[in-house]
Amino acid sequence: IRPAPPIGSPSCFHPRRLPSVSLPPNNLLNRASSLLASLKLQESRRVFLLAPAKAASSDSTGLDIGLQQQYGGGVGDRWQDAQAALADVLSDAGLAPEDAAAVSLTAPICIQSLIDAVAELDEFASWKSVLTDVKECCDDRPIERHVQVETTFRQRTYAIAKQMKGGRHISAILESLGIGECHLSRISYCLSSESLPDLFQKINFLEDLFTEGNKRENMALHIQQMMMQISIHADEDLQKTISFFEKMEAQCGGLGLLKVPRQAAAHLVVEFPHILCRKLDSELQAIVAYLQALGVPRDYVGFVVLCFPPVLLYNIDTELQCRMRILKKVGVRAIDLGRMIVKYPWLLSRSVETNVEEIVPFLLSIMVPKEKVYCSITKCPRLLGSSVTTLKLMVQHLNDIGVKSKRLGQVVTCSPQLLIRSRQSFNEFFRAKLIS
Repeated sequence: IRPAPPIGSPSCFHPRRLPSVSLPPNNLLNRASSLLASLKLQESRRVFLLAPAKAASSDSTGLDIGLQQQYGGGVGDRWQDAQAALADVLSDAGLAPEDAAAVSLTAPICIQSLIDAVAELDEFASWKSVLTDVKECCDDRPIERHVQVETTFRQRTYAIAKQMKGGRHISAILESLGIGECHLSRISYCLSSESLPDLFQKINFLEDLFTEGNKRENMALHIQQMMMQISIHADEDLQKTISFFEKMEAQCGGLGLLKVPRQAAAHLVVEFPHILCRKLDSELQAIVAYLQALGVPRDYVGFVVLCFPPVLLYNIDTELQCRMRILKKVGVRAIDLGRMIVKYPWLLSRSVETNVEEIVPFLLSIMVPKEKVYCSITKCPRLLGSSVTTLKLMVQHLNDIGVKSKRLGQVVTCSPQLLIRSRQSFNEFFRAKLIS
């Protein structure tokens, strides 16, 4: 028998497309015709197997009323059965039952893929059965059949979901977080070695961190100012961070989306998925504890992480502690480190670390007293994100208006933030002071 054409093609039930066999007349021909008619009826009801996209919740109020009236509400039942089957599989994988149920209710893409897979299997089984019956009619003799156990739609969906690779289960969790379909495959592959319970705990950790530790107001303005004022060469981590913020600004809602903890966690995972590959206790929580030990208030730890996400990828002993020691060598007091990090989270980057050795000699060259250098850095840590070339331009402008030698050192000691202003903003600031 030649292979049947695909379901839905115009010639699917055309007589010329039927197997070229000699059919006996009378009752056998009638039986074959009735079987083909039943197959045509099954094709007309294939929509019964597919759930509409808006039926993503367990509530059946969002179902297509026309489909409910025509097919008795089966579409919604299948969608709910698929959700229950996915919840059972996630629960078997180690998630708490309530967490598994919450994930299944907010993963419509995964649910739809399960329903489609079951529909394909049912379609294959239907074709196989009908073609067997047609062969019986043609040969006028029974054919040995395998005994098939009747299963419910939920049981078939559970079996398919159970056989899916771990990446598909991870995709369901990521989708429930709010991550778009275009990112699911890439991130799931990156996290394929993670167990579902551990992954779920890490996501909850990020959400809690951004809920409790993101009290800084005007976060979007603070990030924009850091992006505009940085003039040093950015290392790879800093480049990724700046690219992350530029992508956020291009979206509807902009950087303001980071104020919503769940959305902030989703955007962070999309751009920095390797954060979820780190160990929760010995790495992620240890970094948060270290930042608090430096003096960063608990209410601002989430703000620091959002402003510089790669900090969660650093090693405490070989990277973070080394950068803090460099700051202490130039006179920065340990009690001021936490406040400086809140003011300028990019202080934790490698680029700023290497720029410290250039900024200190520059401040000494413009007559800032050696014992006051740390005061200038503590008051305005963004100086460490500015190149010496950029700062020299502002020094030249101050010289042009009569601020020179020792007086220049005194001005910079009292107001070091003047050095990171542009000429235009400085002139506006200067005029405002004169008017007031």
